[in-house]
Amino acid sequence: MSFTFDFQGRLKRIRSLMEIEGIKALVATRLMSVCYISGAFIPYRAAALIPLEGEVELFPSIIESERILAETWIEHINPWGPIPG
Repeated sequence: MSFTFDFQGRLKRIRSLMEIEGIKALVATRLMSVCYISGAFIPYRAAALIPLEGEVELFPSIIESERILAETWIEHINPWGPIPG
């Protein structure tokens, strides 16, 4: 069994609702929201920035960034990490 998801369709629906509500950018931080928009399982703190126009950006933990890069359709990945040491 194989599943495919229409991430561009999801993004289009989100942006349509954003436009109706007058929202120029949405920052998703909840686990379900980040997973829904990215298509990747991201159990640690992460955020997705969804502008009304332009590219979606993802901010995952540096620990997961390589795996997420391979799993998501989002091209702009901005990993964050703990303070060195």
